[in-house]
Amino acid sequence: ESATKKQKDTHSKNKALADNEYQQAKSAEAEAEKAVKDSKSERELEIANRLMDGALQRSKRATINKDLAEATVERDMEKLKPAIKKAERRKVTGTENYLLQAKRLYEQLQAATQLKGATFDRRISEIESAIHAIKKGGFETLLAVELLEAQVLLKKLKRIQKAALEVQNLSQSTIAIMKSYNRPPDVVVQVMRSVFLLLGNTSQELATWPDIVIQLNKIGKSSTKRRIQERVPEDIDYHAAKKVELILCKYDEELVFDTTQALGVFYNWAECIADERLALPQVLTAKHKSSGLFGGVAAPPPLPSGKGSLTAPKASSKKRKSKSSAPPVRRNSIKGGVKPGVDKNLPPPPTFLYKAQ
Repeated sequence: ESATKKQKDTHSKNKALADNEYQQAKSAEAEAEKAVKDSKSERELEIANRLMDGALQRSKRATINKDLAEATVERDMEKLKPAIKKAERRKVTGTENYLLQAKRLYEQLQAATQLKGATFDRRISEIESAIHAIKKGGFETLLAVELLEAQVLLKKLKRIQKAALEVQNLSQSTIAIMKSYNRPPDVVVQVMRSVFLLLGNTSQELATWPDIVIQLNKIGKSSTKRRIQERVPEDIDYHAAKKVELILCKYDEELVFDTTQALGVFYNWAECIADERLALPQVLTAKHKSSGLFGGVAAPPPLPSGKGSLTAPKASSKKRKSKSSAPPVRRNSIKGGVKPGVDKNLPPPPTFLYKAQ
């Protein structure tokens, strides 16, 4: 703030100098006009015309400096741009300092506007680009507060992105170990329930561990990895994030990772994306929801290929006869796994999870 205040004070002083120069130039121009009119001989007229030429040049310079100084004090980009273009086009000697000051401020305001838009849209690449522009222009001191806020946000968004990519890199065998539980520990049930609450499932859809396994077994666009990859904080219901926060705060991160590697990775993603959603306003505008970590409507990064990727099976080229058009039921192929249904031995989940959302 002190750097900005100092800059504004300097601009105000320069405006006062430009105003004074403009008044003197106009007075000199008026005197020159009077001298031309009062000339009684060719010699006097010649001298008066020379004075007039000098006065006009001085007035031209003073007008440009005054326009530049006024736009600079107002810190208005819409006024700065035409004033700068006018000064550059006319190339009048004596306007260089005011022009340099105006151009410098315009670049600063442009960088600040770019950063503000990037942080509002919460796009990693655009925030990085805006931060680079500020550092390249040497505006770190003048935009210190905005820069710090952007860097904190960038760190959070990168953490979410990293957590999502760690989920993508989980192998099927690692996830299968977790799905194979008949009677999973409470931490497994609660962490995975939290994951799917953040992905938009209702508490009723996640009442039991078999219900959660059904969600884990989905493939293609409905697969857990794909849904996590495309999920951004702006898409998450505020109350769901609050509910997840209350669930996860009961578990220590080391305990979660000691249970299974896959559970730790899911826990890490759920914790950081829930925290970031709670940092946003409870009610989001349409513009808030228009973009995300990977650049709004741009396609998200591709899923990792090879081992550990979730892809839908390719359709057979041969036509098969079937009595019904309903899709075939995909059964759990894991030995010792659970089938969809209610496990009476499973400890009941907290009642607050199943209140109407």
